[in-house]
Amino acid sequence: MGKPDPPIADAARSTWRSYALPLIAVFFTVLGSRLWLIQSYGSDVPYWDQWDGEAAFLYKPMREHGFAAVAWFAPHNEHRIVLARLTSAAMLWANRQWDPLLQVCWEAVCAATIAALLCVSAARLVHNERAIGLVFSFVLIGLSMPFGWENTLAGFQTPFYYLILLALAMFQLCAYRGQLTWKRSFLIGTLGALSLITLASGALTCLAAACALAARLAFARQTDTRQAATLTIVLMALTLIGLGTTPTVPGHLPLHAQNFSQFITVLNLMLGWPTQFGGLIWLPFATWCIQMLRQRRIDAAGAFVLGLAVFVFVNAGATAYARGGSILNITLIASRYTDVAWYAWLVNLLAVLLLVRSDDDRMTNARRLVVIIAFVGGGAALIQAGLFGLTGAADRGGLYVAQSANTRNYLATGNQYVLRDKAFLQIPYPSADRLIQLLNDPTIRALLPPGIKPGAGPGRLRGLVQFLIGIGRPLALSGLLLFLASIIYFPFRSNPKAA
Repeated sequence: MGKPDPPIADAARSTWRSYALPLIAVFFTVLGSRLWLIQSYGSDVPYWDQWDGEAAFLYKPMREHGFAAVAWFAPHNEHRIVLARLTSAAMLWANRQWDPLLQVCWEAVCAATIAALLCVSAARLVHNERAIGLVFSFVLIGLSMPFGWENTLAGFQTPFYYLILLALAMFQLCAYRGQLTWKRSFLIGTLGALSLITLASGALTCLAAACALAARLAFARQTDTRQAATLTIVLMALTLIGLGTTPTVPGHLPLHAQNFSQFITVLNLMLGWPTQFGGLIWLPFATWCIQMLRQRRIDAAGAFVLGLAVFVFVNAGATAYARGGSILNITLIASRYTDVAWYAWLVNLLAVLLLVRSDDDRMTNARRLVVIIAFVGGGAALIQAGLFGLTGAADRGGLYVAQSANTRNYLATGNQYVLRDKAFLQIPYPSADRLIQLLNDPTIRALLPPGIKPGAGPGRLRGLVQFLIGIGRPLALSGLLLFLASIIYFPFRSNPKAA
């Protein structure tokens, strides 16, 4: 601490040389675990929003009238999912067929990339080799567990992954050493603009990055105040643009938190997931913030942690506001939101590591005991949540089987009562009438995957999809063994170049 920062390229090369083996192991373990879950419970039946969001408003106009006929920036509920639409369009072009299994395999790659990016950030920003090993282990476990099984098993969830990827890239760039260059500023601004076309909360990602930069302006004693101030203003402008262009969906108003009490209750659930003790979980971060304010000092690692913390906070707040009523009605948080809620634990683990670091890289016994208790307690809660998620994934897998059979039966017989007389979630769309209308459309029917369309041949990439799904289990186990071996036989080395 306090020494001149090395060039970014030197730090990156040092990080790769020191941590290549465990980094590769984390990537393959997370990828394999996701593919394994897909193999066990996945399906190529399109689910829920996919029928309108992809079939009706993307694939049909694209096939009938060309690329220019698609309303790329049209809202989907409260979101403008341009990047997800471009991804789905590219997959349809490459595969020549609508294949949700191809989509979820891509999402598994995105999740593994997120894990690798988190580990790279830890290796560059955390100064203690044991602490780096702890973060690597926590990321491997956290992103391999089926917390967000809805996002893992559904093909329309790429916006969640793109949101997180762009956010992590922005916070890593905000955690710069030395001077903020105009090139880096341009990259951060570009990523901020792209985040606006992932989900509605992409605007809040810009806000989180702006907070990290503002803290550096206030406490880092920089000389590049002009560039940092300009970039902060740009990010705040993007935040206002994103919030100002977010549409209101009248049908979703009953889902909103109806009063302040509901909002606070759900906010606590989001920040404390999977417990109900949000205030306790965030105690390390609050303590670190007090220390930062007292010392009036923040380094690159602190900027990354602050950006990530604000990102988790504002996303929790947005979810509590926009879906607070529905969450309270079902008394639990939908698993698709937990892929962001999980980062509360990572933020506070990093805050603990920032609090306990010292020049000789040692902790007092009392601090070590606190870290161990917190890690064991948090680990137990997350393992329980992972087992609960596995049960949810198994239930969804059973529903997929029923939905696929019912849809396939209708396409084979044309009997509408095959879909009309079914209980909720026994068909892959909330309205049987609308589903029948879509299935009867010749353009959409020609694109249906073989799992639900009798006589349909496989898409051009189905062989690759089957290969990836088939290697999920051995890939996860091999990655885990490689990670354990990298710790036992190739211990994490001290990274003197870290901030």
